[in-house]
Amino acid sequence: MRLLIILLLTLTIASCAPTFQLKKAGQGTMWDSYSVATSEDINELKAERSVMWTQDGPILERVEFWAPVANDNKLPLIYAPGNDERAGKFRSDMTPEEIVELVRNGFSLTVSTPTFIGNLQPVPFGDLQGYMIDVNLSTKDGADFKGKLLFATMEGKLMVIFFAARETHYYEARLPYFNNIVHSIKLS
Repeated sequence: MRLLIILLLTLTIASCAPTFQLKKAGQGTMWDSYSVATSEDINELKAERSVMWTQDGPILERVEFWAPVANDNKLPLIYAPGNDERAGKFRSDMTPEEIVELVRNGFSLTVSTPTFIGNLQPVPFGDLQGYMIDVNLSTKDGADFKGKLLFATMEGKLMVIFFAARETHYYEARLPYFNNIVHSIKLS
């Protein structure tokens, strides 16, 4: 009987874990806020606060679509233990430069070390004025990631699309895919 209970608990827990699904090439809607297109079949992982697309696996490359961040809420990052309470909150009246600081502070509270966050540039987010920054991260096991983070404020909420890839090979190889996503944004 004990073995049966353990088996049932294990199956229940395993069924709650999110898993990747194959998303066919085409349009995808993000939180009824905007749509983007994938030019290739892609692995998709949906979670409560983000949607991730990856071709080669998230430890090599990924594009994350963060759930809209409402006023007085934190970025949907996975903070290192004890750092959640230190994370800053988004305000709908923030300037682009203040949002960059919010992102820099947020990443500094994760298990990755930001080695560079900056180079703020205006970039369209659909029909909205958006901004793009470069994000370089390093992990304690020595993995270096380069990325881009696109953001815009829409109806008082922060919209974010984050691309990160291993610095060697994957960043250059997957950057055109990310750029295609950025150009495909259509507001809902």
